[in-house]
Amino acid sequence: MCTLLTCILTSSRTQEWEEDFRALFQLDRQENGRCITCGHERLIARIPETGILLNVPTATTTFNAALSRYFQEQRTMHCAICASNTDHLVTTSIQAGPQILKIKLAIFQMKKSEKKDKNGNPQPATEHKINHRMAHPNILDLTQYQENAHLPLRYRLSSVISHSGEGTETAGGHYIASVRGPGDRITCISDSTTETFTQAQFEASPQVAGISPPAKEVYVLTYLRDDRRLQREMKNLESTLN
Repeated sequence: MCTLLTCILTSSRTQEWEEDFRALFQLDRQENGRCITCGHERLIARIPETGILLNVPTATTTFNAALSRYFQEQRTMHCAICASNTDHLVTTSIQAGPQILKIKLAIFQMKKSEKKDKNGNPQPATEHKINHRMAHPNILDLTQYQENAHLPLRYRLSSVISHSGEGTETAGGHYIASVRGPGDRITCISDSTTETFTQAQFEASPQVAGISPPAKEVYVLTYLRDDRRLQREMKNLESTLN
């Protein structure tokens, strides 16, 4: 069967597939910076991405704190007015939200080694995992982060991928996935074994499945766009105009 990506690459209707792909998966965001020293504001970049990468600096970081840091952070950058490197407040706004939003938690991070080799040189950095307990929402409202905050941008949790073990992202440990299906039935999948999940289990962090102990840290969240509120507002607008 032809996958979506294969179709995009091989179809004679490449442009149509690219448009479909962007509508489904692409998050268009814009970064603007303001120099804290002089107040000068400027556009930094317009960035198309296929999801959001949330930094998880500590095991106690909350989802809202990580999300807020993604949309607003402080960076040291060159200011043309000050003619030097200064601290800037960088704000990200959403230009267009996708139908399917992937949020990846950066739980696998590189850590400097404190060990040294026989010549006294530091050992290469190694990947380590943050065993967090970050609770994730069932309904994710990103309206306030849009460039046009008057239009609702809401998502509903669709799937959760989680990981157990101390291995790296690609080696070691075990992954499971819990998925919301037709009729809001939620199923946890571990290799060829499945288990029915409750809504509470679906939203739990870490994910706990009887078919695959021990508990597993949440790694990737998938949300589906919920346009019901927007559709209601559009209908109300049409009724008013008519």
